[in-house]
Amino acid sequence: MDKHPSRLLLDDFEHDDLTKYETNHHFVGSYALSITEEQMRTGRKSLKLSYHYGEWTSGNGAMYIQFKDSLQTEIMPGKLALWVYGDGKSPWLRATLLDGEGSRKTVNLTEGNIDWIGWKYVDVDIDKCWKLPLTLEKIYAVETDKTLQRNPDIQGAIFLDLIQFVYKNDVDLKGPEFMDVFPKESIISNDSFTFSARVFDEMSGVDGDSIRVKVNGQVVEHSYSSGTGLIQYQLNDLCEGAVEIEVVAFDQAGNVSQPSITKTYSIDLSPDLEKPLLSNLTPSHQVVIHTDTPRITFNVIDEKSGIDVKDIKLRLDGKILDVAYDEDTGWCYGYPQEPLFAGEHRVHITVTDRAGNQLGPIEECFFTKAPQEPNAAQSTIIPVIPDTHSPDYLKLLLENVAKEPADLVIHMGDLVDEATQAEFQEVKDVLTDQTDQNNRALLTVAGNHESFQGNLDLYQAHFGAPTYHLEYGDSLIVVLNSSFEQSISVSDSTQCRYLEKLLQENKQKNIIIATHVPVQDSFGTSHQMVETDAKQLEKLLSDYKQNNQDVSITVLFGHLHVLQSWKRDGVTYIINGNGASKGYVAHEKGNILGYGVLEIGRAGVKYNFKPLVEKLFIQPENGDDLIGMEASSDRDWEISRGFTQQFHVFGRVNVLKSNYTVDLTPYDLINIQWETSDDRILSISPSGLASAKKTGTATVTATLVDVQPSKKSKITIGVT
Repeated sequence: MDKHPSRLLLDDFEHDDLTKYETNHHFVGSYALSITEEQMRTGRKSLKLSYHYGEWTSGNGAMYIQFKDSLQTEIMPGKLALWVYGDGKSPWLRATLLDGEGSRKTVNLTEGNIDWIGWKYVDVDIDKCWKLPLTLEKIYAVETDKTLQRNPDIQGAIFLDLIQFVYKNDVDLKGPEFMDVFPKESIISNDSFTFSARVFDEMSGVDGDSIRVKVNGQVVEHSYSSGTGLIQYQLNDLCEGAVEIEVVAFDQAGNVSQPSITKTYSIDLSPDLEKPLLSNLTPSHQVVIHTDTPRITFNVIDEKSGIDVKDIKLRLDGKILDVAYDEDTGWCYGYPQEPLFAGEHRVHITVTDRAGNQLGPIEECFFTKAPQEPNAAQSTIIPVIPDTHSPDYLKLLLENVAKEPADLVIHMGDLVDEATQAEFQEVKDVLTDQTDQNNRALLTVAGNHESFQGNLDLYQAHFGAPTYHLEYGDSLIVVLNSSFEQSISVSDSTQCRYLEKLLQENKQKNIIIATHVPVQDSFGTSHQMVETDAKQLEKLLSDYKQNNQDVSITVLFGHLHVLQSWKRDGVTYIINGNGASKGYVAHEKGNILGYGVLEIGRAGVKYNFKPLVEKLFIQPENGDDLIGMEASSDRDWEISRGFTQQFHVFGRVNVLKSNYTVDLTPYDLINIQWETSDDRILSISPSGLASAKKTGTATVTATLVDVQPSKKSKITIGVT
């Protein structure tokens, strides 16, 4: 590998040796790699990935380039970079790296599908917190649109060249980028409109004089603000037909925008005779939901004349509800201010567009069955089940949760894996057997695997609305949908407005918010919420907490399959461990099978995670080379008087496909009780630190608190 003061070249494919790479056809069998002279950025060669989707059989359409050579750096890079020749239609591009601890880190080389034609310099930031050395493991393209699956007519190719670690980003190789292109819709129902877009360049800056705007091939005089990057052009006196707008820009280093804007609008001046279109109405399908204040949600659009919120009439059991409407996305909702009675309820919707065309009435029905109210004299217990992905793990977790004195259970999403009808039916069968027998209400969160087929149709038919709230005891529980693109706003753009309204109305002591995707991923696996959504959610909660210090706020997440918690501005955030066989981080980093329990009492909300272990054993820190192995369990140890020794408690997980041993001691969310048989000889702290006081023998016991059947381990320690 060649070395440069600011860059480390990993691969330029000039070696012409295809044996340096492996493929993985687990998801897509119909792709191939070749080293070719068809396209090259420099030199004579590049790596070509060609594909079609005829043999895309399962999962997301991932096509892997696995590097056999050790493409490694001992120096922390700022970026991973490469040149990509796009065909304007190929899928999302990602990469994985291994850090010095062997942890796999996932980075997005593109934010979406490859939408450019020709060569483009692509780079992504490297987290400075990752441990060295860093090794590039693989680059892969992944298609998530399931409508393309098994279609051999969908085909394409991309070329890669000059893969490198960048230590000092001192050369501007990226052209300007466009964003916020408006209008978004391709059909314009007026004879005039304003076209606009923003352009930015992160290094040398946009060359404003280079910007060219063409309308139907003719250069036009546009406006440009260098301060905001806003480009605008007003189109007037249009006739019916197509209008093509092209925008190109260069930066101060001479790099061209890639892609530039090519947008075709269809001008339709015919009268609006079409009714609005309504979809995603929830709850519906006679589903049973466990809230008496249901959020009635739907999407309604009208492409020509549009819809005014005052012309959306939503009635629940004959009573008109106030509605909130986002005309840009079509999302709309309303909810009753007073609790509904248990039983059947009817929704009635009419929508009139600005041209007077009326949709409806649309009528649906659903049933409410609110959870039994908790005993105010006792603490309220709410078990929280992490992602399970399969019926067998769901059954396992529900069987363990059944031991808890609870009438309400929360599942954090990903009940299914590929969102097929068969999977949903298997899940419903398990739930019928488990929750109905115990007469417990199950609150479900929509996960990204519920939307795996590109929609939530089956989830909504089985479980109702993906966004809802209820009051339970002295707590307000709010469930938000982040199942699409790891985004609350993409899943339903009205949700933050909805949450803000609920916070304004709240009179409860505790607020519990559950959504699938966490606001952060400190493990580098790219399982975090879209940054703008995460910041908006955190700010909403931080501002509310600042003005309501006596209200406890707990936010629950799934998705990452790890046990982790943190506090920010007085708000507690918890990722709820793992309820499945699959994981994204090592077990010693929190990938632990189990479930959580919320205990709500006078002191607020406490969270305790209960790992599903078959056995515990105790071992001293750095005791010998067998730490964490069964062979070293229950051994006698000696400590000299006046010295201390840190002890750890390990749990053995051995159920279904999960088989591993993990140290439980580092996790504050796991309630471990340490005891000594004789405090005069040996004392032990709540964290497992033993202090030898007096010559003799004492027995130390570690117990997982409130786990049934009881899990404990003992070790005999001699003080010399």
